[in-house]
Amino acid sequence: MKFKLFAALLVTPILSAPALAADPALPRPGPLTCQGPIKPGDTAASLKARYGKQAEVMTVDGAEGEQVKVLMLWGSHKQLRMEVRFWDEAMTRLATVQPYGDAQWTIAGLTVGDPYAKVEQLNGRPFRFSGFDWDYGGYVTALGGGKLARLPGGCTVSIRLALPEGEAAPDRMMGDRALSSRDPALKRLKPMVDELSLGWPAPKDMP
Repeated sequence: MKFKLFAALLVTPILSAPALAADPALPRPGPLTCQGPIKPGDTAASLKARYGKQAEVMTVDGAEGEQVKVLMLWGSHKQLRMEVRFWDEAMTRLATVQPYGDAQWTIAGLTVGDPYAKVEQLNGRPFRFSGFDWDYGGYVTALGGGKLARLPGGCTVSIRLALPEGEAAPDRMMGDRALSSRDPALKRLKPMVDELSLGWPAPKDMP
């Protein structure tokens, strides 16, 4: 993950699974869908009202050095951390919901750390993704009309692949180029799901 949290978050104690189970106010990590637990109509203000101190607005690093304002939910709970982004500065138009780091939420049957082959299995068709080792490296760019291309409720899934630590792709698979999930080199490289998120289109009335 390339996003960096404020230092205050990094030094916050991380609660274990037993600690989560002992606190009935905390949700259990499970499926994230277009209908919830975060859904269209939610704003930073409504989420802060709903979750109190578990919702914190902060600034993180985005692609190409951009600074992005986000709402972090359950930031001190490793299994639950979730980053919510909005289309507008006022944080009223929901854009994306992304499990953060080692959070255990699932999206469309996938979780961070799953092998690339599971993406194709659940999609039911081969897919295409961008080459590795650049700002947009590893992002799935086309699902070939497969099952993951449309989710119930009108949102879409974003999937990013990464290579295991210490593994290097050949030059032909690096940088801004399109790759196929059927490339035979992937069997050796064993890329895995590194990021997952749900996204909603920009409102039509936005400038």
